[in-house]
Amino acid sequence: MHPARLARWTLVAVAATWGAHAPAQGWLTKPPEPGGNPSTQEKVWLGQALFWDEQLSSSQSVACGSCHMPEAGGSDPRSFRPESVAPGFDGLFGTTDDVRGSIGLVRTAMDGRFDPSAEFGFHPQVTGRKAGTAINALLNTVLFWDGRAEFSYRNPVTGQVILPTWAALESQAVEPVTNSIEMAKMGRSWSEVETALSARRALALSPQVPTALAQWVAGRDYAALFDEAFGSPGVDVDRIAMALAAYQRSLFADQTPLDAFMNGNSAALNAQQQRGLGLFQGKGRCVDCHSFPQTGRQQFHYTGVRPVHEDLGRGAITGNPADHGKMLTPGLRNIALRAPYFHNGGAPHLRAVIDFYDRGGDFGHPNKSAQITPIGFTPAEKDDLEAFLREALTDPRVPAAAGPFARPQLRSEDPGFHARYGVATPNAQGFAPQLVVDDPFRLGGAARLGIAGGPPAARSWIAVDLQPDAAGRAFRGVRLHLAGTPSRQIFGPQALGPAGHATAFLPVPSAASLLGLRIYLQAFVEDALGPAGLTATAALSTPILSAE
Repeated sequence: MHPARLARWTLVAVAATWGAHAPAQGWLTKPPEPGGNPSTQEKVWLGQALFWDEQLSSSQSVACGSCHMPEAGGSDPRSFRPESVAPGFDGLFGTTDDVRGSIGLVRTAMDGRFDPSAEFGFHPQVTGRKAGTAINALLNTVLFWDGRAEFSYRNPVTGQVILPTWAALESQAVEPVTNSIEMAKMGRSWSEVETALSARRALALSPQVPTALAQWVAGRDYAALFDEAFGSPGVDVDRIAMALAAYQRSLFADQTPLDAFMNGNSAALNAQQQRGLGLFQGKGRCVDCHSFPQTGRQQFHYTGVRPVHEDLGRGAITGNPADHGKMLTPGLRNIALRAPYFHNGGAPHLRAVIDFYDRGGDFGHPNKSAQITPIGFTPAEKDDLEAFLREALTDPRVPAAAGPFARPQLRSEDPGFHARYGVATPNAQGFAPQLVVDDPFRLGGAARLGIAGGPPAARSWIAVDLQPDAAGRAFRGVRLHLAGTPSRQIFGPQALGPAGHATAFLPVPSAASLLGLRIYLQAFVEDALGPAGLTATAALSTPILSAE
């Protein structure tokens, strides 16, 4: 049978497995929108602004898009970084159950002071699962690995059902904004979010914004944008959820070579990719879970990635032991861009994923899916399947960040944003204090800085200058990395707390002449074991940005 006919025949054969909420459709089309949230261009633009605006977080340094880059297939390219690791079930770093997640915020108390976490201290926290993709998430009837973002959307404050159907995207959108690992200080309320957002100028921190979006935003604040998008004044949690969801419904990747092949272009897949498609549908049994056309089915499976007790997955939501360890089957479109793989980021590349399924998974349990048994691929078959997954399922607009996948640049992507330089000066035991920073420095605001790693109750100072001394020079036994210009200011002393840390809030002048200037900072701590009784942090360079 011709491969294209075989693929279409398989489509018919697996149509019944799409799940209870799946709409009737032919090849890949968008599912219905919630009746109470019809998409408009203005609502999509508003959602795009919110999704890529770091001002939505407590620290104004993390956006939804920080974890969902189109260049990474809608997932988080930072997951490969050494600092993107969270301890697993055993609570220890450097063991086999570590998770490659997404970098969030330094843990922060309700009053805005840095509050070290047990696992990460004063380093940014990391999520306990790898971020899923935001692209083609509109095809899902539930979202997150454990499916806790439901088919209906409930107001997160009142619990009232606002959108009864097709609203998994709205349900998902509200979770990260108040999550104290991802985007929020401890105890952040939706009332705080709504009040802060209303007065902020949209995308004020973004160095570069796509032309159409920039023209629509036109320097306005969010209160004005919500008014236009929804036809009446008001910034509230339901509207935030609806706008974010409307934008994500525009992230529809339906222009892969597989789509062209299934629509009649027999040359869209080469011979190797067609052999890979045959393996995907046949010997590999991939289609049992990754059915056409989404290449992902609304079911949960335990596949043996890690022992069940380490992450109960769906079972933690339903409370049903039969669901323990089961995770939502992800769609595979743009999968080549989304390494590392699995909910724990445990597979570094596609070949590792193929090898995993070829050997039938790594761990057993009564909940393990019956489909996960050894396959017996030959090396050539693995090559063919990998070629199909890598090349046939990628929409070229996605890695290019083109079309609906075009995006604003994040301030945190600027290498000059919070750039550290110089060296710290430790005490005789090798311990040096560290400067903790998350937030941007904005005209007329208060710059939040933490000092950690000093002796309990020790006095500390923060020095600020307009010129650096990158090489550094000796000063009272420490290495000073500030030039010492007439503009230099010293703040303090401030006593560190009983755990040896403190948070300072430094006033930033509102003078427009400071906009865009870089400032240079370094902290100093009294320490009887330090050279001449003093230790110092490394230095920090950061720009002064526009006012809120």
